[in-house]
Amino acid sequence: MRRWLMAGVITATCLGLFWVSLFALSSFSIRQVDAWNGLFTQGREGGNIAYIVAQLRVPRALCAALVGACLGVAGALMQGITRNR
Repeated sequence: MRRWLMAGVITATCLGLFWVSLFALSSFSIRQVDAWNGLFTQGREGGNIAYIVAQLRVPRALCAALVGACLGVAGALMQGITRNR
């Protein structure tokens, strides 16, 4: 049980750092509050920030997560095929 708790804490920390880096570490930095509002207003208000968040950054982050998951599955399959334990 303790191992699962530690894995959950590490996963939550990594996701939090990913969220912060998604909006703070780029050429056009966006405050977290503006990013959150831009994510849920979907262009009704907020103008450029809503567009940047909803149309550029979130799809790019989802694509990166999908590619990372696929690479993990590919690595596990290769280890299973070659019987590398």
